Amino acid sequence: MIAELYTFVLDVNGGTYVSQFSEDDLRRAVLLWAQNADEDIISAFGLDSAGALLDAVSDSICDADMGLVELSGLRSAWFMYVSVNNVGGNLNIIKTAG
Repeated sequence: MIAELYTFVLDVNGGTYVSQFSEDDLRRAVLLWAQNADEDIISAFGLDSAGALLDAVSDSICDADMGLVELSGLRSAWFMYVSVNNVGGNLNIIKTAG
């Protein structure tokens, strides 16, 4: 499969964090994002490492209430609520190129 480029825009704890990852599947791209979250994102959730973030994202990625939701009226754009350590963040994902 051909890797797609996804742009991640996370709003959490008063900050906005933007990153990009390439993967051939949306769900794998989201897990890759969580696994490779930079120190600013990890700190915004009050964490010491990306492990807890990856666990939370893995648990909620398919959840009907907190998992990936395709944004109505847009193409190749999704939303996901991310909650770790009682800190919630709004994650928007856009398939940027492919």
